[in-house]
Amino acid sequence: MRIKLVYPPQLHSHNIQFYLLEPLFVPSISLPVVFSFLKKKGYKVQQDDLDIKVHISKKKINLHIFDDKNRIRKFLQKGSDWELEEEAERILKFTNLNGFDIVGFSIMDEWNFASIGTTIVMSKLIKEKTGAGIAVGGVGAAAFLRWFSEEDILKFIDIYCPRPSVGHLDFYDVLLSMERKSKIKEKTKVKIFKDTYNNPIKNVIVNTKLVENFFPFHEFDGTTVEDLVPIPDFDTLPLELYKRIPEDIKKNRLGSKKILVLPYYFMIGCPNQCIFCTTRMGNFIFKDPQNVANDLEYLSRKYKTRFFIFFNPNVNPTRVIAEKFINAMKKKDLNLIWSDCANFARLDKKILKGLRDIGARRLILGVESPSPRMLKYIEKGTTISHIEKMLRLSDKLSIWNEIELISGLPHETKKDIQNTINFLRRNKRYINFVYLHKFKLHYSKLTENPEKYGITNLRPTNLSPGMGFDEINGLKWEEKAKEIEYSYELIKSEIEKLPNFGYTGKDQHVIKLFYLYSIFDDKKEILEYLQSNPFEAM
Repeated sequence: MRIKLVYPPQLHSHNIQFYLLEPLFVPSISLPVVFSFLKKKGYKVQQDDLDIKVHISKKKINLHIFDDKNRIRKFLQKGSDWELEEEAERILKFTNLNGFDIVGFSIMDEWNFASIGTTIVMSKLIKEKTGAGIAVGGVGAAAFLRWFSEEDILKFIDIYCPRPSVGHLDFYDVLLSMERKSKIKEKTKVKIFKDTYNNPIKNVIVNTKLVENFFPFHEFDGTTVEDLVPIPDFDTLPLELYKRIPEDIKKNRLGSKKILVLPYYFMIGCPNQCIFCTTRMGNFIFKDPQNVANDLEYLSRKYKTRFFIFFNPNVNPTRVIAEKFINAMKKKDLNLIWSDCANFARLDKKILKGLRDIGARRLILGVESPSPRMLKYIEKGTTISHIEKMLRLSDKLSIWNEIELISGLPHETKKDIQNTINFLRRNKRYINFVYLHKFKLHYSKLTENPEKYGITNLRPTNLSPGMGFDEINGLKWEEKAKEIEYSYELIKSEIEKLPNFGYTGKDQHVIKLFYLYSIFDDKKEILEYLQSNPFEAM
């Protein structure tokens, strides 16, 4: 069986909330994981990125028409729209889809509806032209059920795998059912998981015309951690298109070589108990640290790069794991430059220095709400004094510190907001960027036991994304929604006083940050350079 995996194009616009102005110029992690897993299982697989190809091409594609939800709904009802199909034909010319039995689309961003629109229209054309089965998955795939019914989805799509993190296993189950269904005597029910809105979703929806009886297999095949977290394989992707050199670095003759930044992850889930988080609470899988070091050595040599972005919930879920990871990487001595998230509760001087020694140059740290009362409420497991101590130490080690804050958490008060503002003022010299999020209620400990955390009347809302709720003995949703905005604007105004040199935290800016660390390695020198050479779109 021959399989083609594809990233559909997205609409890049600065005028639409949640949309990026340009691709991130770092390959997304999902397809290389599926590609790697299926290749090891013996399938003939290729992968391609239509998003970056369409964006870079001089052939302008009108992606705005695919961003129209009502138009795509009508297309599903009528089965045709000449303008949509004409533009989709132009997109399909960027890749070769002949001779494949399955074409799979990975949805990278659930809020960029254009990627959903292009996937639907291209799927129809592919089925008509080649007869291939169509599969859809990816971290944003669950959004299909937000806009369409199962019946609508199955008009042009045969395999729908919306479950994040383990979608490659779900997809593999369907492939096995297609090949081995006659050998299976007992049918196992398809499992149900919950999306971020607490809605139950089947982990797989399959067109019965493609698979008469769907049988999950991987649970019975001795699934290993290496199956759950495969090493990514970037072969057949247009890697040259991701390689970049910042214009100012080239202009100032600090470097002349383009660099490639690759994604990687080695952890699923999280041991932390933060009540607002959608990551499955308390459970996690961490790849063996020695295997992680082996993977990174292999990827670095094969793709000739020392630059990586790790997409883990945190690099230090426990001190023991962090120490094993540090020791395994020190033995390899790979001279990498990388970034990841880290957890304050399990950071100390030894761990921070060890992470710096093995290449950590950028850490994203969840502060959430630097108010003692709120930290206790959200079960963060740390204190303000420890957070501030680690920020100072990380800065002293020349690590680029980025923190996450949430405005408008349940039962937040004006005093809590002021605590956040005071925290920013005290620590502004140690903070290099702040991600400020408006609180959005998703499936989490909050929704599993709302009364315990002082909220009730959970319900859908037009505020996208997120659910509405009332605070018990507090604000009703109408007032709470306003309080979230009020908190956000106050904290945002304080953040705007911090110097960030045009930095946005987007991957294209991380490329420049990594490049600067490869030249200077000292954060003070980097900050001095940025005063006259700020971050700009690449």
